[in-house]
Amino acid sequence: VVDVSLEMDLVMEFSDPLDASSIPQALRLTRNGNVPVQYVLENEGKKLRIKSQNKLQYLSKYQVSLSNQLKGKDGQSFSGWNQNFFTKVDPTFKFPQISDEELMTKVQE
Repeated sequence: VVDVSLEMDLVMEFSDPLDASSIPQALRLTRNGNVPVQYVLENEGKKLRIKSQNKLQYLSKYQVSLSNQLKGKDGQSFSGWNQNFFTKVDPTFKFPQISDEELMTKVQE
């Protein structure tokens, strides 16, 4: 998966409602260590929405995973899941924008 937004918003849908208390132990977003995320259950507990708390690093590899510690509301088991993804380019300027004239002066220097 490539070109993921730097403000990740991932939605996962399940066939049965999830046990909300099992999510903190099971959910991980990593890139050289854990990355803080927020999550919310929607659609009567069948939809898990995961958002990054901070802007992700551009052009970087991350892994999102749900371990087998995730449980259904009625005790159903989950075998686990993980997915690597790469974030998109950050289009914001990294240096102050200069005029053509200033650029020519710098090149000539």
